[in-house]
Amino acid sequence: MRADADTRHYWPLLLPVSLWSLALLLAPLSILFAISFFNVEYVTLIPAFTPDNYLKVLTRPLYSGLLLKTFKIAAQVSLCCVLLAYPAAYFLVHLPPRLRQTLYFMAIVPLWISYLIRCYAWKLILGQNGVLNSFLQWIGMTQEPIAAFLYSEFALTLTLSHVYVAFVLMPVYSSLEKIPRHLGEAASDLYASPWQRLRRVTLPLSMPGVVTGATFVFSLTLGDFVAATLVGGPENLMIGMVVWNLFGTAYQWPLGAAISFLILMVVLGLVSLADRIGALRRVEL
Repeated sequence: MRADADTRHYWPLLLPVSLWSLALLLAPLSILFAISFFNVEYVTLIPAFTPDNYLKVLTRPLYSGLLLKTFKIAAQVSLCCVLLAYPAAYFLVHLPPRLRQTLYFMAIVPLWISYLIRCYAWKLILGQNGVLNSFLQWIGMTQEPIAAFLYSEFALTLTLSHVYVAFVLMPVYSSLEKIPRHLGEAASDLYASPWQRLRRVTLPLSMPGVVTGATFVFSLTLGDFVAATLVGGPENLMIGMVVWNLFGTAYQWPLGAAISFLILMVVLGLVSLADRIGALRRVEL
């Protein structure tokens, strides 16, 4: 009875939120999903209700190849962010509280800086006349600028890793902070080495944070097209740039909608998988 009373009490608040979500999320997605089954004739959308657009994405090498390449880059960026963020978070949680909070705040400050500014900063660093090439020539390691730094898969992975690493740091730090200290002490009492404590206690208990952060980064990278344009170059396009062109200049909205929904299905699958992993970890604990 008490639970039913509490639910009735919150209904006036839940209704506006539900209507807001329906108007700004479900309705536009439903319209976009319907458009993905249309055709285009002379810049006019024709309701055809055909799966041809999805078949084009999956069968034509142009689109399927870009999808696979985007998944590959997203996986690389996710792995780089985990490898960078986990040691940093592990270091932070073992610091004194005041210093820990200060350094944690400094680590997430880049999120307050415009995404576009950070991409342009890496373009200035990696360019032929940029900071990195100028430094290498100044110390005598190279005689001329190295063009391979910019407009490459390396530059794209590096830039996106820097942009999104904080999205892994935060959930990993939260997971590590919640691990009871007495578990590590008990492992030490059982003569476990530091590496064994990390591998058999800390890492398994912090895995939900790792999975959550990696899922964030993978999902964000899938839809990225700004970094691919600025530092990736024409040889390293991502599927997000194709979607932008299909909607913006080519007027192929149905094909762009089909690609968007395929990416959305992948993201929803990853979120569902991450939630299952987190649930399994909670059951084990």
